This record gives sequence, structure tokens and C-alpha cells, in this order.
Amino acid sequence: MKYKYMTEKNSPFMAKLRQIRLRHAIEMEADPEAFDKKLRETSKNFFASLGITDYEKYYVDNE
Repeated sequence: MKYKYMTEKNSPFMAKLRQIRLRHAIEMEADPEAFDKKLRETSKNFFASLGITDYEKYYVDNE
């Protein structure tokens, strides 16, 4: 491993990950319902890529 502790200062991967997390946080605050819809669609596509069509039984709905 190149870095003992990966931080955004010494790892380009961690810096990019932090940017993505911040972007998602801003997007979630701006419109939580749209973000949830996007997240569900991403989950559906992920399960479909694994060949799982009944993904709803794997998705926990906290409503």
C-alpha cells in the first residue's frame, strides 16, 4: 500500500471520494425526494446487472 493512512491530502482517490460525498450531500439537501428516486433507480439497475429482478425484497424502506 502506497499510503499508511489514506486521506484526501495524500490520496487522489480519497480526494475524489470526498468530492462525490459532498456533491451527494448538497444534492440530498436540495431535493431529498429526487435524490431518493435517483438512489432507488441506481439500486434497481445494480440488482438488474446482477440478474436479480425481484430487487424490492432486498431494498429496505424506512418509511
